[in-house]
Amino acid sequence: MPTLLIAETRKNQRALCQMELEEAGYRVIEAENGREALRVVREMRLDLVILDPFGQGFERVQVLREIKEMDAGPPVVIYTGYALHPDDPYRHLADAWVTKSSDLAPLKQAIEGVLHQKINETSGVHEAEGRGYADIPHHSRGVIQWHSVTI
Repeated sequence: MPTLLIAETRKNQRALCQMELEEAGYRVIEAENGREALRVVREMRLDLVILDPFGQGFERVQVLREIKEMDAGPPVVIYTGYALHPDDPYRHLADAWVTKSSDLAPLKQAIEGVLHQKINETSGVHEAEGRGYADIPHHSRGVIQWHSVTI
C-alpha cells in the first residue's frame, strides 16, 4: 500500500483527500503546514507528497524545493487552487500538478501516473520506442484542462 503525505493548511480539504485516497487504497499521512511536511518527509519513507506550495505556512515554494533537493526524496504532486501557466517557474519542480476541485478524480489520476513512473524508473523498465504519456485532467474554474505526464 503506497504511503502518501497530504500537506494542506485547510483541515476540511485534508479530510476530504484522506477519506477519498484511503478508499482508493492509499495510506495517508497529513501535515498542516510546510514545517510539518518537511519533518514528515525527513522521518518517514513516503511514496509521494501532495502539496499546495502556495498555501499559508508553506513559505511559497521553499518546501517544494527542499523536498526535491533531498536524496531519494519522494515525487511531488502540486495540488493547488491556483492555475499554473505551462511556463510557470514552479511547475518544473513538481512531478505533476492538479488544480483543486471537489472532484478528486484528476488528483487520483495524477497520483497513479506519477507512482507508475516512479516504479518504472526504480525498476529500470523502459519502453523500446520511448516513454508513454498519460493525459491528466485538471480543473480550472470549472473547465477541464489536460496536460501530459510521462509514465
